[in-house]
Amino acid sequence: MELGKAGKETVVIHSVERDLLLPGVEPEDAWESVADVERLGDWLGGEVEMDPVPGGDFHIRFDGDAGERVGFVEEMDAEAQRLAFWWRRPEDDVSTRVEISLEETDEGTVVRVVETSPMATLDCIGIPLPGFRAQGPTALALVLA
Repeated sequence: MELGKAGKETVVIHSVERDLLLPGVEPEDAWESVADVERLGDWLGGEVEMDPVPGGDFHIRFDGDAGERVGFVEEMDAEAQRLAFWWRRPEDDVSTRVEISLEETDEGTVVRVVETSPMATLDCIGIPLPGFRAQGPTALALVLA
Protein backbone atom coordinates (compact mmCIF):
# COMPACT_ATOMS: atom_id res chain seq x y z
CA MET A 1 0.00 0.00 0.00
CA GLU A 2 1.51 3.31 -1.02
CA LEU A 3 1.00 5.92 1.65
CA GLY A 4 2.64 8.95 0.17
CA LYS A 5 5.90 10.43 -0.95
CA ALA A 6 8.73 11.71 1.22
CA GLY A 7 10.89 13.76 -1.10
CA LYS A 8 11.43 11.41 -4.00
CA GLU A 9 10.98 8.17 -2.04
CA THR A 10 7.76 6.18 -1.91
CA VAL A 11 6.74 5.03 1.56
CA VAL A 12 5.34 1.50 1.63
CA ILE A 13 3.89 -0.49 4.50
CA HIS A 14 4.28 -4.22 4.01
CA SER A 15 1.66 -6.51 5.45
CA VAL A 16 1.13 -10.25 5.43
CA GLU A 17 -2.14 -11.73 6.68
CA ARG A 18 -3.01 -15.39 7.13
CA ASP A 19 -6.20 -17.01 8.40
CA LEU A 20 -6.42 -20.59 9.61
CA LEU A 21 -9.73 -22.27 10.43
CA LEU A 22 -9.63 -24.74 13.32
CA PRO A 23 -12.80 -26.79 12.68
CA GLY A 24 -14.84 -27.57 15.78
CA VAL A 25 -12.36 -25.87 18.14
CA GLU A 26 -13.69 -23.46 20.75
CA PRO A 27 -11.91 -20.08 20.97
CA GLU A 28 -10.95 -20.74 24.61
CA ASP A 29 -9.12 -23.93 23.60
CA ALA A 30 -7.39 -22.17 20.70
CA TRP A 31 -6.36 -19.32 23.02
CA GLU A 32 -4.57 -21.79 25.30
CA SER A 33 -2.27 -22.74 22.41
CA VAL A 34 -1.45 -19.06 21.82
CA ALA A 35 -1.10 -18.03 25.47
CA ASP A 36 1.03 -20.99 26.55
CA VAL A 37 4.67 -20.22 25.71
CA GLU A 38 5.65 -23.82 24.91
CA ARG A 39 2.64 -24.40 22.67
CA LEU A 40 3.16 -21.03 20.97
CA GLY A 41 6.74 -22.08 20.24
CA ASP A 42 5.53 -25.34 18.71
CA TRP A 43 3.11 -23.39 16.56
CA LEU A 44 5.70 -20.80 15.44
CA GLY A 45 8.37 -23.45 14.85
CA GLY A 46 10.87 -22.72 17.60
CA GLU A 47 11.55 -22.23 21.28
CA VAL A 48 9.81 -19.15 22.70
CA GLU A 49 10.75 -17.23 25.82
CA MET A 50 8.18 -14.57 26.62
CA ASP A 51 7.12 -12.42 29.54
CA PRO A 52 3.40 -12.22 28.65
CA VAL A 53 2.79 -8.65 29.82
CA PRO A 54 2.94 -5.37 27.86
CA GLY A 55 6.61 -4.45 27.52
CA GLY A 56 7.72 -7.98 28.41
CA ASP A 57 10.60 -9.59 26.52
CA PHE A 58 9.92 -11.83 23.53
CA HIS A 59 12.56 -14.18 22.12
CA ILE A 60 12.33 -17.12 19.74
CA ARG A 61 15.02 -19.50 18.53
CA PHE A 62 13.73 -21.20 15.40
CA ASP A 63 14.31 -24.88 14.77
CA GLY A 64 17.21 -25.78 12.47
CA ASP A 65 19.26 -22.96 10.95
CA ALA A 66 16.41 -20.44 10.74
CA GLY A 67 17.99 -18.16 13.36
CA GLU A 68 16.23 -16.18 16.02
CA ARG A 69 14.18 -13.06 16.63
CA VAL A 70 14.02 -10.75 19.62
CA GLY A 71 11.43 -8.20 20.64
CA PHE A 72 8.77 -7.30 23.16
CA VAL A 73 5.13 -7.99 23.92
CA GLU A 74 2.76 -5.15 23.06
CA GLU A 75 -0.47 -6.79 24.20
CA MET A 76 -1.61 -10.06 25.75
CA ASP A 77 -5.38 -9.85 26.16
CA ALA A 78 -7.09 -13.10 27.21
CA GLU A 79 -10.56 -11.52 27.13
CA ALA A 80 -10.16 -10.23 23.55
CA GLN A 81 -8.08 -13.32 22.70
CA ARG A 82 -5.33 -11.26 21.09
CA LEU A 83 -1.54 -11.36 21.33
CA ALA A 84 0.57 -8.65 19.71
CA PHE A 85 4.35 -8.48 19.75
CA TRP A 86 7.20 -6.81 17.91
CA TRP A 87 10.20 -8.79 16.70
CA ARG A 88 13.32 -8.50 14.58
CA ARG A 89 16.40 -10.48 13.72
CA PRO A 90 19.24 -9.38 16.02
CA GLU A 91 21.21 -8.05 13.03
CA ASP A 92 18.26 -5.99 11.67
CA ASP A 93 17.39 -2.42 12.58
CA VAL A 94 13.68 -2.54 11.72
CA SER A 95 11.09 -4.51 13.69
CA THR A 96 7.77 -5.85 12.49
CA ARG A 97 4.55 -6.15 14.45
CA VAL A 98 2.79 -9.51 14.70
CA GLU A 99 -0.80 -9.75 15.89
CA ILE A 100 -2.48 -13.09 16.54
CA SER A 101 -6.23 -12.89 17.10
CA LEU A 102 -9.05 -15.40 17.34
CA GLU A 103 -12.56 -15.21 15.95
CA GLU A 104 -15.37 -17.64 16.66
CA THR A 105 -17.34 -18.83 13.62
CA ASP A 106 -20.07 -21.42 13.05
CA GLU A 107 -17.40 -23.82 11.72
CA GLY A 108 -14.91 -23.35 14.57
CA THR A 109 -12.25 -20.79 15.42
CA VAL A 110 -10.35 -18.67 12.92
CA VAL A 111 -6.78 -17.85 13.92
CA ARG A 112 -5.67 -14.65 12.16
CA VAL A 113 -2.00 -13.69 12.01
CA VAL A 114 -1.08 -10.26 10.65
CA GLU A 115 2.54 -9.12 10.36
CA THR A 116 3.21 -5.50 9.38
CA SER A 117 6.12 -3.13 9.22
CA PRO A 118 4.48 0.10 10.43
CA MET A 119 7.79 1.64 11.53
CA ALA A 120 8.59 2.20 7.83
CA THR A 121 6.39 5.31 7.98
CA LEU A 122 8.46 6.79 10.79
CA ASP A 123 11.68 6.13 8.93
CA CYS A 124 11.06 8.91 6.43
CA ILE A 125 11.74 12.62 6.55
CA GLY A 126 9.88 15.34 4.71
CA ILE A 127 6.32 14.12 4.32
CA PRO A 128 4.51 16.90 2.42
CA LEU A 129 1.67 18.75 4.10
CA PRO A 130 -0.31 20.19 1.15
CA GLY A 131 -1.96 23.59 1.25
CA PHE A 132 -0.03 25.09 4.15
CA ARG A 133 1.84 27.74 2.16
CA ALA A 134 1.09 29.23 -1.23
CA GLN A 135 4.61 28.65 -2.57
CA GLY A 136 4.87 24.94 -1.91
CA PRO A 137 4.31 22.37 0.79
CA THR A 138 5.97 22.38 4.13
CA ALA A 139 7.14 19.16 5.66
CA LEU A 140 6.59 17.25 8.80
CA ALA A 141 9.78 15.55 9.86
CA LEU A 142 9.37 12.22 11.54
CA VAL A 143 12.66 10.94 12.84
CA LEU A 144 13.44 7.71 14.60
CA ALA A 145 15.66 8.23 17.57
